[in-house]
Amino acid sequence: MLRDAAPALPKAFDEENFNFYGKTLQGQKEQQARWKRCVAQTDGALGEILGQEFIKKQFAGDSKKIARELIETIQTAFAEQPPEARLDGRHHAPARHRQEGAIVNKIGYPDKWRDYSKLKIKNGDYFGNLVASRPVRVRARGREDRQAGRQDRVGMTPPTVNAYYNPLNNEMVFPAGILQPPFFSKDFPAAMNYGGIGMVMGHELTHGFDDQGRKFDAQGKLTEWWEPSVSTKFESARVVHREAVRELRGSAGAQAEREAHARREHRRQRRHQAGLRRPTRRTRRSTPARRSPPSPG
Repeated sequence: MLRDAAPALPKAFDEENFNFYGKTLQGQKEQQARWKRCVAQTDGALGEILGQEFIKKQFAGDSKKIARELIETIQTAFAEQPPEARLDGRHHAPARHRQEGAIVNKIGYPDKWRDYSKLKIKNGDYFGNLVASRPVRVRARGREDRQAGRQDRVGMTPPTVNAYYNPLNNEMVFPAGILQPPFFSKDFPAAMNYGGIGMVMGHELTHGFDDQGRKFDAQGKLTEWWEPSVSTKFESARVVHREAVRELRGSAGAQAEREAHARREHRRQRRHQAGLRRPTRRTRRSTPARRSPPSPG
């Protein structure tokens, strides 16, 4: 409990928490800047309130419409690949087409914003505000699930700079945070958007059809839709690839060792030529002090 609450407690708790979990366990030199931590906490507690202000300034106008058209054209091009360009060939075209047609694209921000009306924020009570925000978020998620509003929900807040494919809902999510320059802008030429966020969209799309996406059908059920012959072909290719990578890494390691040995030998020769060989350690013998001859008489 103290660990979770440390960032919202007095400075001594926060610093001690970071010294152990940040410095000792993770090797961090210093904490993030205070303003970054404040933004992250606000985004976590009030993500969709913050998101509404974010999209007014950073994702306004036709941004959502243009981004949606972009991903839809990429999906169309993906569906029109010739059979010889696919691992699966023509083996399971019907299942593949169902998968392609069922993907839900969630762009920018939810169509219906989360209700925070029951959350009471008090000035000067940072810890209390964070504690109060948690049950509000939990209840909101439960209510959304019960009301079948889950199809409009996403796992990231609008300002988040990230994207993902979720096989359980067969959905792709692109928050407004990543739909920003240099990845995307409603004012960019289409070529720039395809070269920027288009690459990210294509990447997420392929997850629905890769070795993990094949395990979930169009409704998100754990049902493999690749034909057995295709799965066998893929697994065989993966074994070959794994062995090739292992062999490549082994040869690369041996080459690196040879190069390191050559560098050491080169340095040794340079020292020898410059007369800088390390001197042999010798034991110095102590010389007894001479006694003065006895004075006469």
